[in-house]
Amino acid sequence: MKILLIHNFYQYWGGEDSYVTSLKKILEENGHQVYLYAKDSKEIKTFWDKIKAAIGLFYNPWVEKELTKIIKKFKPDIVHFHNVYPLIGATAYQVCKKFNISIVQHIHNYRLMCPKGLLFRNGKICELCLNKRFPFWAIFYGCYRQSKIASLFFSLAFFYHKISKTFDLIDKFIFPSEFTRNYYLKHLNIPKEKTYFLPYFIDIKPLNKKIKKEDYFLFVGRLSEEKGVVQLLEMFKTLPEVKLIVIGDGPLRSEVEKYKKYKNIIIKGYLPREKIYLYIQRAKAVIISSLWYEVLPNIYLESKIYNKHIFLPKNRNFLNIKDKNSLMVYYADFIDLKDKILNFKIYHKTKKIKNSIFYYKYADFYHLKKIIDIYKS
Repeated sequence: MKILLIHNFYQYWGGEDSYVTSLKKILEENGHQVYLYAKDSKEIKTFWDKIKAAIGLFYNPWVEKELTKIIKKFKPDIVHFHNVYPLIGATAYQVCKKFNISIVQHIHNYRLMCPKGLLFRNGKICELCLNKRFPFWAIFYGCYRQSKIASLFFSLAFFYHKISKTFDLIDKFIFPSEFTRNYYLKHLNIPKEKTYFLPYFIDIKPLNKKIKKEDYFLFVGRLSEEKGVVQLLEMFKTLPEVKLIVIGDGPLRSEVEKYKKYKNIIIKGYLPREKIYLYIQRAKAVIISSLWYEVLPNIYLESKIYNKHIFLPKNRNFLNIKDKNSLMVYYADFIDLKDKILNFKIYHKTKKIKNSIFYYKYADFYHLKKIIDIYKS
C-alpha cells in the first residue's frame, strides 16, 4: 500500500512522536510505501511564525499547496493523521478529501473536545469544555499554551471547523485505549462503527537473560504538569535514602532540574530509547505519576515487556489495564505512593506474570496486521 502519514511533531519529543516514527519504520520494513508529511513545532521562532500558525488554524494555504503537490505525485491509497496542530491544521483534511482519499485519524489525546488536548487544568482533571458548542472556558483560563490570546485563536478555529463539519471528513478513528474510545463515544457524536481499538506496540523483545537490578525507582516521561513530576519530586526529597532517576524533557525542565541538589534525585534529561531501555531493565520499579487521563503511555508497555513492577494511579483510564505487576496508588495521593514505596519489599515479593502473552498482544507484527486491516476496511 501507499500510505501518507501526517504529523506535527511537538516542541518536546513524546510518545506520540515516537509512535509515528516507529509506525513508519515497520510499515516500510514490510514492503509498504510511506510518505511522512511533517511539521515541527520547534520551527515556530519568530512573531511572523506565530501569525502564520494562527492563520493556518482556520485555513492554511501553505499546507494546501504542499499537500496537493505530494498527493498528486505520491498517489496514496490512504492518509493516516496524527497531530495536526499548530502548523498543519484542519485544512489538511479538506485537501485529502478533495482527492477522495480515505482518512484515518489516530487519537492520541483529547484534542477534539479540549483545546489544550489534555482535559487537565490547575493540577487536576478539567471537563468544563465538554459538550460545549464553543469552548469559552479555555479562553477564560488561557488553557492553550497558557495564553488567552492563543486560546482565543485556537478555540475560534476549532469552532469554525466544527460548524464547517471538517472533522466529519474523517472516515475512521483509531484509539489506543478502550477508556479513550468510550470517552469519545460518550462525549462526541462519532458513530461507533467508525472507531477501532488498537493499542500501541513495542518494537523490543523480552529479555532471555537476567539483568542485575540497581537500587533506584524510575520516572520516564514528558516533564509537564499533567505528568505529576513535580509532586513526585517533592515526595522523593523527603525520602533521602530512596533513589529516583528522572528521564525526560519538557516545559518544566528548569523547575525539575532544581531538584538536582538532592543527592537521592538524579535528573537525566532527554535520552534515546535504547538508553532508556537499560534504565528500565535495571530499575526496582517504574513510577507513572500522571494526573490526567493518559491514553496509553509507552513507558507502561516498555516496563511490562521487561516484567517490571509499575506504580499506577488508581483512576479510570488505568483501572482496565492493571494486572499483578501493577501497584495501584490512589489518584493524586502522593502520601499513599510514599507508603507503598517505603513498603516496596512486600510488593516486590508478589509473583510476576509471564510476559509472553503480553508481548504477542503488543508486538509490532501484530500491530502491523491490525492496522493494515483497518486501512483496507
